[in-house]
Amino acid sequence: MKLLLNIKKQNWLALLLDLVVVILGIFIALQVNKWQQGRDDSNKEILLLKQISQDISHNIKEAEAILRHHQQISEELQMAFGLLIKGNLTEKSKDDFKWAILRMNQFPFSAMTYSAYDSMLASGDFAILKDVNIKAQLVKLYSLLKLEPQLLSRFSDSGKVPLILDTISMVPHPSGKGGLWQVDFAALSGSPQALGVVYNTRRNHDILAIHYEKSLQLLKQTQSTIENYIVNSEL
Repeated sequence: MKLLLNIKKQNWLALLLDLVVVILGIFIALQVNKWQQGRDDSNKEILLLKQISQDISHNIKEAEAILRHHQQISEELQMAFGLLIKGNLTEKSKDDFKWAILRMNQFPFSAMTYSAYDSMLASGDFAILKDVNIKAQLVKLYSLLKLEPQLLSRFSDSGKVPLILDTISMVPHPSGKGGLWQVDFAALSGSPQALGVVYNTRRNHDILAIHYEKSLQLLKQTQSTIENYIVNSEL
């Protein structure tokens, strides 16, 4: 209204001042909105990183447990391989050999979680992350973790061949209660196929152990980077 009145009166100085006030008001409003949006994004970024860090803590525990499992199975199969080559068993090694063969195909269930990272990607909030290093580490980490199902599907049936399965049976327990698993060592000893199956299954456990070692290293490195960033952002 005042602007129109100044135009009618041809009061150009007042008109100019009015225009400056209007433009300045718009500029300040835009800057306040931009500042508020930046603040909201920063708060959301920290929340997202905390959620991812929680997932990483869970995944570290999972990877440590699975790594120990594969390392143990690999050691047992190395022992079994050596016994097959020697072709004889002591009373102690007989039981060790039996459990190595019975456990050779144990590929533990993995409860790795990617929920926070996947949700962030699905919502488009990945763009909110400001730190380029964190972005790169997250992409590298979750690309590696998501190889897990592919590796497991490739290796989990490696030792399930008739030669091995046919040597496993259950006999009555000496106490008369229940049964007792046994493995026919004589049927496997000296068999090139048996040696090949045990060797390849051990190698597969070693490959998976290497995968989890790399995953653990990257999990811990990424979590450290995220936690340092959060601490510095909240100062």
